[in-house]
Amino acid sequence: MARSLFGWNIAGAVMALVSPWNVATTPAYAQAVVPEARAALPESVRQSGVLKVAGGMVWAPFNWIDHGRITGMEIDLITLLSRKLGVRPQISDIKFATLIPSIRNRRFDVALGQLGITPKREKVLRYVPNFRTDYALLVRKGTTDVDINNLCGRKLAATVGSGQLPVIQSISDACVQSGRKPVGIDVYGDPLNTYLALSNGRGDGYMVAKGPGIYITRRNPKLALSPGILRGQEMRSGFVVSRDRPDLQRALSLALDSARRDGSYLAILKKYALQDGAIAD
Repeated sequence: MARSLFGWNIAGAVMALVSPWNVATTPAYAQAVVPEARAALPESVRQSGVLKVAGGMVWAPFNWIDHGRITGMEIDLITLLSRKLGVRPQISDIKFATLIPSIRNRRFDVALGQLGITPKREKVLRYVPNFRTDYALLVRKGTTDVDINNLCGRKLAATVGSGQLPVIQSISDACVQSGRKPVGIDVYGDPLNTYLALSNGRGDGYMVAKGPGIYITRRNPKLALSPGILRGQEMRSGFVVSRDRPDLQRALSLALDSARRDGSYLAILKKYALQDGAIAD
């Protein structure tokens, strides 16, 4: 069975579809083909007329499955950018752990899922940044004694391959260097299982981007956000393509620049109450 955000109740393990309905409210002019961006596309993509996109559809409000339909901010945005490039987005739901390998071997052209920009990932990927945010901490509802800026000796739940892992590890290293206990980490295979573990009392918290954290607490009555944000850390994320495809990165960047100028990028973020995370250029 396929994944929905808070249950396993949608048939079909992998979905590949076009999602034009999500950007129906953007102005018609915002969807016009941008000649410079289309010209930058790899010839293979331009000739096929299809942009193959993959994501693990469990990360609302960026990408998730709602009543059998793939939706979310990044789904809307990649659909819009595809129209500006004059191609059709073919969007697939795959396991989070397979995203980066599937980009590197060119099974897919673009990956999404609020993929945080990290030095390790930048060695093998190229980013098209589309969002910035602070880190917050999900905790079980009623928890009042966990401080995101005082995590030494705590145990956090985390998702395998996530951008939060190196952040947590750096905090833990600093704890050890100062003579305090390290931060323990329990790693789970995908965000759904990480939410479930925390809800069931495994771990003191789950570090997340603030926007998704707010959304999750509205849908899961067992979880809440602890006060405050992680000081001195900001998460930037975006679409990713293989390191050896600078032409595709450039095409997507030019299309996104067009969306910034015509207001459609900000309109999509506002639809999901994510406008505070807009990147200016």
